[in-house]
Amino acid sequence: MASNAMLSLLGPDGGRDNLRFRVLFSATLVTSTDQYPVTVRDLSTTGAGIEGSRLPSAGTDVLLRRRSTDFFACVSWSAGGRAGIEFDEPISAAELVAQLNAGARLGAGAAAREPISAEDLAIARAWLRGEDRQDSASA
Repeated sequence: MASNAMLSLLGPDGGRDNLRFRVLFSATLVTSTDQYPVTVRDLSTTGAGIEGSRLPSAGTDVLLRRRSTDFFACVSWSAGGRAGIEFDEPISAAELVAQLNAGARLGAGAAAREPISAEDLAIARAWLRGEDRQDSASA
């Protein structure tokens, strides 16, 4: 199943802090005074990249609401209809996988539900270690 492959790819520590997955789904940013419809463009265990026609300014505490799940966060930066938010507490690798499986990954289609091949998993693990593709192919 794709979830198990994703969890093994992330490893027991949840992977690198900057490992972000490209996604495309709607959510709402909620502040103490307003709500902002947003599109989530990338997601990691520590934060998300978002787009919207109106966004709160950097430093604003927000709640990222997606379906029945809420994530407490703070806007790290905001400019030109885009923003980055940092979660107050990192989300677990399992929660990240749940969000990825519930959303539509760019360019994935039906293949996103198929198990990752052993070769692709080896390449991904090599990339996580900082090796380039040719290094991992020769190993």
